Amino acid sequence: VLFGGYNGDKIFDGLWLLDVERKAWSYMAPSSPLWPQPRSDHTVCTMVCEEGEIKMLLMGGEGDKGEFMSDCWIVDLSGRGEKLTFDDETFCRWGHSAGCVMLSDGTVAISAFGGYTTKSKCVSSPCFYQWNPHRHPSVLCSGLPLAGAVLRPHTHVSASSSPASQ
Repeated sequence: VLFGGYNGDKIFDGLWLLDVERKAWSYMAPSSPLWPQPRSDHTVCTMVCEEGEIKMLLMGGEGDKGEFMSDCWIVDLSGRGEKLTFDDETFCRWGHSAGCVMLSDGTVAISAFGGYTTKSKCVSSPCFYQWNPHRHPSVLCSGLPLAGAVLRPHTHVSASSSPASQ
């Protein structure tokens, strides 16, 4: 999954998907009026949701007018986007890294590290968020997930896999 970016002249908001079996890129046009603004220096990570659907989490970045983005989006690979809000309104980073994992209770644990704030101050401390579409569908809550939640096991079986090779 590849979203946006900068080519030295223009900042983009396109979503591209790589089919690794066919070794071909395809463009995914937005199917919703809610769509992230063009940006660069943002973070994108993918997650496999409970239903097996793959979604993309997009955080922060720098916009096409040089503004720093403090938003977060969940985008499904059919082209629908949903903007999430932060409960503490402190997230505003660009040039950072992030990761997300799905936990057994359906919560997505998100961590972000490094990057720069709006004042071009280097950030060296991590921040943690959690998103649970069942409890708080449009809010990212600050802090670590609740105790007792565990990583949800995920196995991927490709068409060329056999039980002996797994």
